[in-house]
Amino acid sequence: YLELREEPAEFEGLGDYGAEVGGVVGIPVQAPVAPVEVPQAFVKFFGTGTYRIPLSFKTIDKVKHEGCHRFLSYPAGRSPSKEQAGTVMFISYMTKNPRDIRIFGRAVVVRAYVPGLDDAKEEDKNRRPWKKAWSRYLRVRDAEFVDGTMANGVSLYAMMEELKSDSFESTQLRATQGERDINPRDSLRRPSAKLSPEGFAWIEERLQRAFERHGRIPAEHLNFE
Repeated sequence: YLELREEPAEFEGLGDYGAEVGGVVGIPVQAPVAPVEVPQAFVKFFGTGTYRIPLSFKTIDKVKHEGCHRFLSYPAGRSPSKEQAGTVMFISYMTKNPRDIRIFGRAVVVRAYVPGLDDAKEEDKNRRPWKKAWSRYLRVRDAEFVDGTMANGVSLYAMMEELKSDSFESTQLRATQGERDINPRDSLRRPSAKLSPEGFAWIEERLQRAFERHGRIPAEHLNFE
């Protein structure tokens, strides 16, 4: 799990300037605009408070190490339980100099975790020994990663600084219930955290900018186990 040891206008009403037109026939009535549907979205954390990587670390090397183009690993004692098929997963890693969490990719959940079927096999553990402790899988598809280094990713700390309690679903709920002085970093003590609609929009917009500016890791470079 993550072991974080750091602390991180008022508008006047507008007047009604419309005019009464009476019973005029033929004025089209605009249909109500359907609300934009925001998908369920999480940030998946890799790394720990004591193990961080530099911003100069290449994203392709981290994908190869984690295998996060195919599955996201969870601790043996904390199986993923809320992530369902179709959930958007923003993939991140803890960095140092500066201390941050950089989102460097995105994928979509194939299906909810199935005990036994989505657990690391012996060959998986032999290939990546750290999977003995992180043996639960959340299988994903359509993975995309920012090319270059972690410095090209999106800062989660910047999002929390700007959105504060509106960053995550849990902190937003606590705020609506009247709680004050909410620290959004409280949500980082789990393998993943569910975003609020505002948090999803904030990250999605900036990740798209990162893709446009730095490019994506080519799909043919992700053909490995």
